[in-house]
Amino acid sequence: MKFLPIAVSLLVWAGLMVGIVGFAANDTVTATVTAQSITIDAVDGVVAYGTIAVSGSQNTVTLGDTQSVVNLGNVNTDVSIQGQDSGTWELDLAVIGADQYTHEISTDGGTAWAFFDEDAYYDFVTALEEYGTESETQTFDLRISTPSSSTVYTSQSVDVSVQSAAS
Repeated sequence: MKFLPIAVSLLVWAGLMVGIVGFAANDTVTATVTAQSITIDAVDGVVAYGTIAVSGSQNTVTLGDTQSVVNLGNVNTDVSIQGQDSGTWELDLAVIGADQYTHEISTDGGTAWAFFDEDAYYDFVTALEEYGTESETQTFDLRISTPSSSTVYTSQSVDVSVQSAAS
């Protein structure tokens, strides 16, 4: 029976030692977060092609009306463009027939052109830098080609949409 109080005493002392040696400590981790802002602005945003003959074309280089898009957000963005059918004309990717027209974009002053349509957005710039950098702006030109023939000879609305998404 003498061993029982000694064993209990040893267990108590061992528990105290573990409690002293195995104590817990608290500290703070400072964390910050910034909400992602994806915002672009189409500067000018108005193109007046004027009256164009059937099977003709016009572009913003010739008109002196180059457009630009500015990344106003706080992250790099990819920028894309999409066209639309007008009230009468159908936007096509290449073939121009009766009541079909094409729209193209150039980011190099009209040296190279790329077709876009109403079915999907066409990416024309990758990783446009965030606002406050030297590369936050991208200029671009548009070119329209009119149908080979038309059933209507009134003004057509051939608007385009420009969108951005985080890179």
